[in-house]
Amino acid sequence: MNNSKETLDLFSKEVLLTSGAKIEENHILPFYQSLYINDRLRVIVTIDGIDPDSYTIDSLEIIDKILSLNEYIEDDSETIIKIEIIKENKDTLNIYDIHLFITYLNELSLRQVLAIFSRFNNSEKKIVVSFSKDTKYTFSTNLFSTFQTNKEISDLNKKERLENLNLSSNNSGISNFNFIPEDFQVNSCSEDLLPLKQIFDRISFFLSIAFIADWAELDKMGLHFKILGYKKIDISMPISHKLYNGEVFFNIYRWIFENGNGSIEDKVGIARNIISRYLKYTDQHLTLDEDAYSSIITSYKIYLKENVEKYIETKNKVAELNTELTTKVKEMNQLIITNFKNNNLTLLSYFISLFIFNSVSFKQTTVFTKHTFAISFVVLLISSSYLWLTAYQLKKDIKINIRYFFAIKSIYKDFFDPSELNKIFNKRHFSYNINKVQQTFRLYMQAWIAELFLLFVLSIILTFGPQIKNLLSSYIKMVVISLTS
Repeated sequence: MNNSKETLDLFSKEVLLTSGAKIEENHILPFYQSLYINDRLRVIVTIDGIDPDSYTIDSLEIIDKILSLNEYIEDDSETIIKIEIIKENKDTLNIYDIHLFITYLNELSLRQVLAIFSRFNNSEKKIVVSFSKDTKYTFSTNLFSTFQTNKEISDLNKKERLENLNLSSNNSGISNFNFIPEDFQVNSCSEDLLPLKQIFDRISFFLSIAFIADWAELDKMGLHFKILGYKKIDISMPISHKLYNGEVFFNIYRWIFENGNGSIEDKVGIARNIISRYLKYTDQHLTLDEDAYSSIITSYKIYLKENVEKYIETKNKVAELNTELTTKVKEMNQLIITNFKNNNLTLLSYFISLFIFNSVSFKQTTVFTKHTFAISFVVLLISSSYLWLTAYQLKKDIKINIRYFFAIKSIYKDFFDPSELNKIFNKRHFSYNINKVQQTFRLYMQAWIAELFLLFVLSIILTFGPQIKNLLSSYIKMVVISLTS
């Protein structure tokens, strides 16, 4: 038997004893010992369906009276012990079983949740949340905390935000509850209370949506809201549906309604326009792209410069600049490949023509003459100089492109939010392209140097081959003679 539940006002649990099992002290005493100040414990005992006996436990003597009922329990008796804790203290939130309390909250609609918590709105300080006495949990929002402290947002500032909400949108059905998203946004939380945090954060995110929307109301299942931006958004979303990136809604709300950073009317107008472009909704979930927040900040900065359409124009301009940078990198790659091909074609044409010409000359004992060797040496020297000039030009172009990248990025730092600026001017992507150019050059440079070396050695062999052969033969003969003597 598991008829257990816990609400804001009541904890209830039933214990079923069968086959004549007796009532024991540990059926009641732990609940009496766990009572918080002003809460009241009531025990209702029903034996074999006969009229129940009800007891209010305010001393251990009452527990003894309940135990005396055992004389009426026979061998085949069935006994039901119903434990009830009536939460009389309306200034604290006492939770005796966190799992039962979470189950209770999950069964409520958004309207019901706000209604039951609305009793705590008149407290000057945070409402103390108490869990079972043998636990040391931490939990804190603007309205609730495991320790009684002052609120982060004063009631005066809270009232001002609610007034601004009524001025900027049609949300009276929500503002009448006198909650702001920070009342449920969890700042700190013990790991065992993460399920409770998820519920509170969810309420905070739904309230954030209501504060941002043009129109919002609480329906039977959850929140129905409309946003009139670049596109019209009309969504009725049950509180049970998944909400992805809910913290983005909260960050946008906080930016809009915080004091001292601009006109709420202007900011909420820009926010609605951007959100309507980034918001995605299906029958199962609502998603707001995480880039929406940075886009809103950027759009507002441009708006302050009295140019509403400048944001899109600026992004297009930046896209063109990024394309230009990419083109420049490709041109550097092409420079390396083109120079290498031209060098190969020149050297190949020269040496093939020289080889053919000298090979058909019957008067020569070598393929190349000293005269042609000298010319070949000059050609190879010119090719080496060409390699050096290519390397110098490439190094210079790389420096120019790096300076250009950071110069353009610096120009647009006042137009874009830092996070969005770093995404647009992606340093990692730019560095990757530069590294690819350098790798390509190293590869072609190694091939170029190897080619020059091989051609130089080949020229020496084809020019001085007989002399080298004679020298080697003379050296070998001397070695042989010295060894045989």
